[in-house]
Amino acid sequence: MKVTEQNRCHRSSGVNPYKFLAFTRILACILMLPLLTLAADFCGVLFGWIAETLVEPVSFHRFIDQGFVGATFSDFLAPILEPPCSA
Repeated sequence: MKVTEQNRCHRSSGVNPYKFLAFTRILACILMLPLLTLAADFCGVLFGWIAETLVEPVSFHRFIDQGFVGATFSDFLAPILEPPCSA
């Protein structure tokens, strides 16, 4: 179905097609950006451990313990909630 036909269909059912299409895209961004941020953070930690292991062998458990010694929950909350707010 072409976009123009989809817009006509929404209009004939009484729904504003532009608000409907914009709302779904905005909602998808708000829901998916924190999850993508978590995935990117996990990949960064994993590849950081791999790089450290290539230089000097260290267990993953020790790498995590030493890396997050001074970290608190609030250190993780703001970066996860920032992408959907700034999008």
